[in-house]
Amino acid sequence: MCKTLGHELVHGAQHEAGKGRLFTLQDSFFPHLRRSQNLHWSFLMEGHAIWADRQITTRILGYEVPLGPNEKHADPKYLEALYQIKGREKSLQVYGDGARAVADIVQTHGLESFNRLWSDPDLLLIPTFHQAENPAEWCARFSTADTGSRS
Repeated sequence: MCKTLGHELVHGAQHEAGKGRLFTLQDSFFPHLRRSQNLHWSFLMEGHAIWADRQITTRILGYEVPLGPNEKHADPKYLEALYQIKGREKSLQVYGDGARAVADIVQTHGLESFNRLWSDPDLLLIPTFHQAENPAEWCARFSTADTGSRS
């Protein structure tokens, strides 16, 4: 419950931090006109929410609640329902990769620097589909953008 609540509240914080812009862009009927057609929204948003729910559960419960079927405290009915969703295993892998990439960026650049991406009007810091498959490339692009913003 703590993990789920923390995770979902992070999505609300993402929405608020970006004034709803990212949520509007990902649902755009004209992504090619908004330069958003190649951006991997769920890698970013779910990866960030998973990273955050791990921070929350560690602080509140004293341990990180893992993602997926290895969660020893999860109700078996919950896990069964979770894995009946078609393609869920692949999504969980992508989200886990996103969480690791977010952790790398936050550790390297700090949370304040990472959080700039929610309101970036040029979408410079949002990972592409290619970068979601190669998270080190997203981290490198983030480093370049972060360095450029300080000059």
